[in-house]
Amino acid sequence: AKTLVAPLDRVKILFQTSNPQFHSYANHPFGVVRAMNIIYHQDGSRGLFRGHSATLLRIFPYAAVKFLAYEQFRAVFIPDKQHETPWRRLISGSLA
Repeated sequence: AKTLVAPLDRVKILFQTSNPQFHSYANHPFGVVRAMNIIYHQDGSRGLFRGHSATLLRIFPYAAVKFLAYEQFRAVFIPDKQHETPWRRLISGSLA
């Protein structure tokens, strides 16, 4: 999912940092499309994914820890199938 939205994330960051080159597109209805088009023409498709590897390096450990924590909490609150309820799954997920 992160890879699919990486170009939009790149443009969002450029808008958030008030990059002077992209500042004029921030309030335009098709500003995101125009900004993506400029990035593509200047840097190619690799420009749309600049910084994506750093995002993945941040997301993978975060997701792994969250998954492990969920499984640990689930084992405490749902010892077997008979105790499994939506409420207990919600508590496990919330604590993770």
